Order: sequence, then structure tokens, then C-alpha cells
Amino acid sequence: MKSLLKSSLVLIVFSFSIIIFNISCEKTAEAQLTTPVSGVQNVGLVFFNKYGDKDNEFWKANFDGSNQVKIAIAALPAGMQIDKVSLRVSPDGQKVFFNLYNASLNQQNMYSCNIDGSGIKKIIDQVDYILQVI
Repeated sequence: MKSLLKSSLVLIVFSFSIIIFNISCEKTAEAQLTTPVSGVQNVGLVFFNKYGDKDNEFWKANFDGSNQVKIAIAALPAGMQIDKVSLRVSPDGQKVFFNLYNASLNQQNMYSCNIDGSGIKKIIDQVDYILQVI
């Protein structure tokens, strides 16, 4: 009987210590938006292509997929098409950067335009790939 009481007491102490340990280790995790580069703002938009889009079109939407807006870049130079893989957006969400490819010249040039597709402007000749816009 004495050993049964002793075993019960050890089991109670052990259980109590596990409960205290679990309470002390309980943490809450809160998601935080961080900026990958100092000074870069999160504008809350996602930019994407849809299957079947024309060469001069892409889309923007809120993070949850709402408010989808098609953006058509006006007045592409003749014989040029957008390399959609190169599409990058400025940190403030106001400009779009992309490469235009001319198959007959086998050449890519970097261009920019306003987020609504207007104001297309050539920036750099003979670009291989846009790595990042910061």
C-alpha cells in the first residue's frame, strides 16, 4: 500500500510538472508583413498573366483575388512583344518594367510604363533579364 501511494505521488508530481512546462512554452504566432528591401512598400497587389491573353496584356488584383483589372500596354513598337516572364512592378506599385522582344532582330530591350499601361518608355537596350526592381 505504501508503494502504491508513493507511485501515485510521483505520478501526480510528474503530471503537474508537464502541465507547468506546457503553460510556460505556449506562444502565439502573429503574421507580420515584412519588406524584403529597406524602403520597399507592400502595395497589396498581385500582378499576373492569364492563359490566352494577348501579347500586350497582364492583370492586377488584390491579394485575395478580388478587383481583377486587365491592363493593356498601349502602342507597343512594331514587331515587339512582351516577355511576360520579365514583368516586374516598382515597389510603390506605380510603374511596370518588362522586356520587349523583337524576334527578327533577336533582341530584347527593357521598357517601363505606368501601371495603367500608358506612358511606355524604352529604358535600356539589349537586356538579358530583369532581376529585381527596388
